Amino acid sequence: MLVGSRSLPPADVVHVLFHPDPADAISQTVWLSRVPRTVLVLIAGAALGVAGALMQAVTRNPMTDPGILGVNAGASLAVVVGLAFFGMTDISQYMWWSFAGAMITSVLVFMIGNTGSARGNPVRMTLSGVALGAVL
Repeated sequence: MLVGSRSLPPADVVHVLFHPDPADAISQTVWLSRVPRTVLVLIAGAALGVAGALMQAVTRNPMTDPGILGVNAGASLAVVVGLAFFGMTDISQYMWWSFAGAMITSVLVFMIGNTGSARGNPVRMTLSGVALGAVL
């Protein structure tokens, strides 16, 4: 919360956090701009950490990432399909198409990795993700 288009001293930020003043420009900057951004960054970081931990737990592989499981390729393919066939013109639509592609790819990897007699095998899950990512 100290750094932005105008740097603020730590003492001013702490003072404004505990004693907000609606008439003060520094207070407005901190409470209306920097506090919401900081909270969103903390939430996004926690969500990314949980997602990474879940991927590593499911595959039992500490080196797993979305690229290895094919999630990135599925998200990219969905954006390309949205652009090419559905006339997606607004950049804000990219997020929803990529989210849908990533979810569909994740479900497919999980389904392919858990079929047959070797259910729950993390090596099979990882290999199915790599193969599906290569196809996509």
